[in-house]
Amino acid sequence: MRTIHEALLRFWNTISADNLPANIKYSLKLQGCEAGLPRALMPNTTAVQATRIERELEAVLRFER
Repeated sequence: MRTIHEALLRFWNTISADNLPANIKYSLKLQGCEAGLPRALMPNTTAVQATRIERELEAVLRFER
């Protein structure tokens, strides 16, 4: 359980930023659920954020398999 908690915490800390809604939508897209673009004036997920999100989401989803 602690391992799952730690993976979720790393993921949460990775997506938490000024553009949290965009990062959530990006995370959903990685899982096959297209959520569209963030509202106007909301910055998109950056390339650096995308790389980190992909890594941490993979660490979380490994518990699902």
